[in-house]
Amino acid sequence: MRATIGVETPLLHLGDDDILWVIAQRRRVHAKRDRTEPEDEPITRLGDSYFERMKKEMAIVREVVTIIDKRLSAEQLADLEVLFYMGRELHFCEEYESMVAEKLKEHAAAKNSGAEVLHLIEKTNLLQCTISASNILGRLSLRARLEAA
Repeated sequence: MRATIGVETPLLHLGDDDILWVIAQRRRVHAKRDRTEPEDEPITRLGDSYFERMKKEMAIVREVVTIIDKRLSAEQLADLEVLFYMGRELHFCEEYESMVAEKLKEHAAAKNSGAEVLHLIEKTNLLQCTISASNILGRLSLRARLEAA
């Protein structure tokens, strides 16, 4: 309701710049698709070039996971994951704080923040769901910045 009168509620642990930074890092793994480019070679053609490309892509994934894991605190990571699921499952904004608290407990029990980061950056719809969650949470300026990303 606050967004309708021009007042935005901050997220619990994440700043807008942190979210945009994660999205930029994720783009190294999932670049914007150019619909005019031909499709990748079919998996049935498993030549040396395919395996070399796969090794390079996995190295990039490892690097992205490592730098995101080092930069985000446990609270920020939980906040980011909640944004994804809020946007994907269209939760009510009133559920946000309790969802972050539950996600923090889940991450503490798992004790593997790198796996949580990997789980998120593998989501090809991370950007779209984060945009949706920004709208749900009344973060209209964040939504606009994400749409431009």
